[in-house]
Amino acid sequence: MASNVSQSEEVCTCPVCCDIFKDPVVLLCGHSFCRLCLQAWWRQSGQQTCPVCKELFPMRHQPPARNLALRDLSDTLRQDRSQRATSGATSGATQLCGVHSEKLKLFCEDDQQLVCVICRDAQKHKKHNCVPIDEAAEEHRTKLRVELMHLKSKLGSFQTQKLNGNKMASHLKLQAQQTEKTVREEFQKLYQFLRAEEAARVDAVRKEAALKSEAMNIWTVNLNAEISTLADKIKTLHRELKSEDFTFMLNFKSTSERSQCNLSEPLTPSQALIDEGKHVGNLLFTVWKKMKHKIKFTPVILDPNSSGAQLILSENLTRVSESEKAQQLPKNPERKGGFVVLGHGGFSSGKQSWDVEVAGVWATGVAATTKHVSPALIWGIYLYGIGGELCELLTDKAIRSTRDLLLTKIRVQLDYDQGTLTFFDLDRKRLIHVIKHTFTEPVFPYFHGTVKIVPAEVVVRSSHSNNKLGLNGAGMERGGRERTRLQQRERGDGEKVELVGGCKYREYGKHKVGGESNSTYILLRTVVWVFTNVGKAYSSTSGCFTAPLKGVYAFRFTVRGNMMEGVTMGAQLLHNGKAIVYNLRTSSTSLNHFEYLSSAVILELNVRDEKMAVGGRHRLQKPGGRFEE
Repeated sequence: MASNVSQSEEVCTCPVCCDIFKDPVVLLCGHSFCRLCLQAWWRQSGQQTCPVCKELFPMRHQPPARNLALRDLSDTLRQDRSQRATSGATSGATQLCGVHSEKLKLFCEDDQQLVCVICRDAQKHKKHNCVPIDEAAEEHRTKLRVELMHLKSKLGSFQTQKLNGNKMASHLKLQAQQTEKTVREEFQKLYQFLRAEEAARVDAVRKEAALKSEAMNIWTVNLNAEISTLADKIKTLHRELKSEDFTFMLNFKSTSERSQCNLSEPLTPSQALIDEGKHVGNLLFTVWKKMKHKIKFTPVILDPNSSGAQLILSENLTRVSESEKAQQLPKNPERKGGFVVLGHGGFSSGKQSWDVEVAGVWATGVAATTKHVSPALIWGIYLYGIGGELCELLTDKAIRSTRDLLLTKIRVQLDYDQGTLTFFDLDRKRLIHVIKHTFTEPVFPYFHGTVKIVPAEVVVRSSHSNNKLGLNGAGMERGGRERTRLQQRERGDGEKVELVGGCKYREYGKHKVGGESNSTYILLRTVVWVFTNVGKAYSSTSGCFTAPLKGVYAFRFTVRGNMMEGVTMGAQLLHNGKAIVYNLRTSSTSLNHFEYLSSAVILELNVRDEKMAVGGRHRLQKPGGRFEE
């Protein structure tokens, strides 16, 4: 009989107040609570969620239904408890005071012990606050109920973290499998040359997966231990709350001490997932010495651990598309929401540039954020509706209408130190927009919608002595031979002819350049050094250098001039009328300043090949830096 009563009381106990239901109501999830307890919980949490399973129930217009059957059963149990308490109070010999043999009817708040009426008037308790035992029991039950609510809430947080941790562990295994699969497919293309490299990469993925899986297992074991501790405390408190008043108050002090919880809130482990970018990003570029003719370098790699659930990333982490159905992804701290994904690795100095192919509704730029916090500041541009306006992300300021300008390929150019973010339309070779800001923290490439990172052209740069050479990947070997031949020629008895070829002049305000006696207002100058063993090969009249004999020639030229915001300066090198080198720079600051732009190239020329051609007016630079018309 006692067992049946105990089971019934457990069924009829409110999870919030841990007492028999009073006016119980039931939620759609099936859990029942006292009406007043549920309303107090909702007011405290600020959300209409189930205190047990945390499911959200917006019930502004439909209050929870009353549970009439549970109400009747609870009323019956409450009457039975009252009768048992009355019968127990009349039969307990142990309720007598050990000193005066009087009934223990009072509780001393100061000494936290049960006393009789004579004890209350005695010298020891004369000035103490003594209250009836039933009042003290109710007051202390209320305190323990509050502690119990906090423990249950903390238990819910731990259980939620455990579920998310299990999800992360499963996703980690899937990531390890997918990453290993991608690595194997990439290496299969080069298997004859890269057998050893492939084994090393796969082993790295497995080691990271093993290490992070082990770390996740340790985290899970610790979490389970803390959950077990909390569950034991809650079970003990449940048992004490259901005990008789005398027993309850007799054990209250020790029970209260055991109910204290010093465990800190559980934290989701960061960086717990596989770092796919480290294993897959720029994979071929890392082995370029063995397979340099197949190199593809992408300046920005997408970070799948930051990708929103509505996005699908390609295996090489360079393309992102929208998904019709949200993916089931773990809620790791690096994860962003919706259609947003960040680049793998941030920038905190220098100049960076990457090209993006866009489609549909898109946004791109940089975000000032760490990987553990959602982006607070985003600098970039976005397309507001297909065929609509192009706007700035941070200010929502319209830049221009795109009804007559369909953007498909954009270059994002970041100068972190100068604080500029520039966007170019690569199809039409025109400037789109410039954003100026002083960056104070690392920024990550930011993408929204369907985008693709375009592989960059690989250029290998080397330096010898004072001549900086720029060669593409296909011309490295020939460039090495040409440098050797050039060094041999320069060590001979030949002379070095210093000459200048200017770009076409363009008047610009009244910004003087050159000496004070110079009355010509120009924007650009081009200084060209030609190293050869034959003089008088350059004509200041035609502006052309003509090769007097077949050989190797080195050219280095520098553009210099006064610059202001929006002004562009540059120079091009022509070979028999065809442009082969073209340098261009656009100023991004409104202040008037002086800039240099240098380049160099080595070419093998035939007799009478025209290497350097300058159209229109040009000027020669004499030793000492003076110019002549």
